[in-house]
Amino acid sequence: MTAALFLCDDVSGDVVVLAGPEGRHAATVRRVQVGEAVDVADGRGTRARCTVVALRHDTVELRVRERVVEPRPSPWLVVAQGIAKGDRGELAVELATEVGVDEVLPWAAARCIVRWEGARGERAL
Repeated sequence: MTAALFLCDDVSGDVVVLAGPEGRHAATVRRVQVGEAVDVADGRGTRARCTVVALRHDTVELRVRERVVEPRPSPWLVVAQGIAKGDRGELAVELATEVGVDEVLPWAAARCIVRWEGARGERAL
């Protein structure tokens, strides 16, 4: 069976503590148990294979068994997305990331209806 995967900013030590929403999700929603194997990733290519050593309501303490550094995927995929009306731009970004796109660049085409200028442009990004 595949180990559950959780996100944590720091997976560098021998002990990793999942706290806050991620810890609460592990402890109360996923109901991990002491001795169970779980994976923790930092979102930057490092994954730690861990064992649960202590549980509290919203905190899970893990002992790192193995650390794996996964290389950056190749090729790096970039999509230029025309600025869309309403929430269509957000949907386009969501769908692009689901299929593996690494970077989405907003593109103000010459015939684009929506204009991001001044403060509105800063808020939109």
